[in-house]
Amino acid sequence: NATCDNNPQDYLCDCKDQGYEGPACEYKSCPTGVAWFDEASKRGAGYHRDGTECSNAGVCDRTTGKCVCDSLFEGDACQKMACAKVNGFTCGDDSYNGDMGECLTMERLAAYSKKNGQLLRDTDNVTYSEAWDAQKIQTCHCPVAWSVRNDNFTHPTYRGPYAFTYTDSAGYDCSKANCPKGHDPRIRGGVNTVQRVNCTTTRGTFRLIFRGNATALLTSNTTAAHLVEELEALWTIGEVAVEFRRYGVALGTDAEACAELGTAIHVEFLTEFGEMPPMRAVVVSGFEGTGDALTVETMQAGTKKNLECSARGVCDRDVGVCECQTGHLSSD
Repeated sequence: NATCDNNPQDYLCDCKDQGYEGPACEYKSCPTGVAWFDEASKRGAGYHRDGTECSNAGVCDRTTGKCVCDSLFEGDACQKMACAKVNGFTCGDDSYNGDMGECLTMERLAAYSKKNGQLLRDTDNVTYSEAWDAQKIQTCHCPVAWSVRNDNFTHPTYRGPYAFTYTDSAGYDCSKANCPKGHDPRIRGGVNTVQRVNCTTTRGTFRLIFRGNATALLTSNTTAAHLVEELEALWTIGEVAVEFRRYGVALGTDAEACAELGTAIHVEFLTEFGEMPPMRAVVVSGFEGTGDALTVETMQAGTKKNLECSARGVCDRDVGVCECQTGHLSSD
């Protein structure tokens, strides 16, 4: 396992590169990583040495060459922070599907960064890969609310039998739940958000995207009733009202979403409150004629609040259900 340096002053065995150490190479070495804890390299600055045995977060078992990590760390070299467990399940206990959430590094979590419910990766290049802890610190990424209308979403978070039985998981271990949100009923007035999709073409297909979720393929002759169905099928949207207009005049129920003279598709959000990102309209095919266009703009910014339990109750985070104040009812 080693070679002798044949130096009369010490006659040391050289075996580090072979995975052994000790005066006679009788001990096995353990994997190394970037140190979690280390001395500062100089006054006012710190560094984390690479090549540190068990990353300074465990003890090397010299008989096996494996790290015995402290309880908060994991990996061959104890190089990763362990995610929380509930009843033996990582990131929450779900008796239906096993693990509730997913244990991700900071580098992978960056892809899920959101602002106002909108994934930043949809509009900005959000990364976290250069910092020393990008692949070392891990935490639970909890699943978001699941809708019975979206059969493709893979993490149903059932809290029933209650209204709004599908709610977001929350907490450092995904074992808790958020509660439904709504407008404070004691605040009078307030308006809903209205966004307008301008569609000018006689031939083409497109999709509308809201908070990262896209509708099925829409055509230029889609009706208002069909558009309502497609938008409400998204798990990020509850209920909407849709009206087609041209030159400020409402069109009939058989009107088409797009036209040579242009159609203004007014979408009023009836259940989504607070600050909202605009929908995105994406052309799939067509829209190749002179003057063809597909744009989205906010016509009216909503003023209603988006408050947990509508600010008239307390959230029971064990089940994700609001305990309402006296005189207030319903799921939110």
